[in-house]
Amino acid sequence: KKEAPAADAAPRTPLPVAEEPVTSVPPGAYDCGPNCPPETADQMRQMIPSSAPRYLPQVIAGSTDIDILTKAVAVHKNILLLGETGLGKTTALQYVAFLRGLPYASVNLNGGTTVEDFVGMWAPKESGGFAWRDGILTKFVRYGGLLAAEEVNAASPEILFALHGLLDDNRQLLITAKGDEPPIKAHPMFVFAATMNPAGSGRYAGTQELNAAFQDRFHVVLEFTGQNIPRIIHDKALVTAYERIHSEIASGQIEGILSTRGLKQFLENRAAFGLDVAREIFLQKFAPGAGRTTVSNFLDEVGLSGESGK
Repeated sequence: KKEAPAADAAPRTPLPVAEEPVTSVPPGAYDCGPNCPPETADQMRQMIPSSAPRYLPQVIAGSTDIDILTKAVAVHKNILLLGETGLGKTTALQYVAFLRGLPYASVNLNGGTTVEDFVGMWAPKESGGFAWRDGILTKFVRYGGLLAAEEVNAASPEILFALHGLLDDNRQLLITAKGDEPPIKAHPMFVFAATMNPAGSGRYAGTQELNAAFQDRFHVVLEFTGQNIPRIIHDKALVTAYERIHSEIASGQIEGILSTRGLKQFLENRAAFGLDVAREIFLQKFAPGAGRTTVSNFLDEVGLSGESGK
């Protein structure tokens, strides 16, 4: 009987995006398993990233997030990434999937995803009766790959319940909708990763603190802090403004969303529309009133005041 290859297959040279060497597997090393239908095998292979996304790794205890994540994925450890929106959590996971040659998908669990979408459901057949249709989680459990669950701390209780057994050391998915059918043993190249924004801040509607027993199931927990923003945003004045605004948000003085994505948008809008328009668009990301006034003052103090041209 043909076995799926181990996750620590021979390495190949990654694209020079990360600053430290990381391991990866040769293209074609992924195998969805002996019971994988040819059509499904083709679908899963099409989900393997064909190129590395642009990403600058952050330094963690003398290593990098990419090096840590790559090693964790190689031995199918459960991964949890914490941090504000727009700091690269999803991009880092996609990059690691490319390096490991694994199918990759992300699914947002912010309330719009039901347990039927995630795990699966009975669907009517044209010929009559019903047939089981795997959700994205079950598909990856059966056939392998890196599945990223976005905003896991906004997931419904039913979804979190389905994940409990899968994230145990036994790595088995029990589908209660299928009655007495035995649980599915996870494919040897299946990896579950989750991301979450800070809960309890009021900035991310629907989020909540993770149950301690559930969070304890993650072997690798990394926090994304935005330490790489000075290397990504090549505008000293804007970086200085970012640091001041971030400090005010962290202390609860102002409310708003501050991310690498937002800073890039500021620079793009300044180039396209001029500084005045870029400022006005940027200020919309913060709560009206004193918060926007504070951010506006910070921009003035670093030299990003209006009427300055592009």
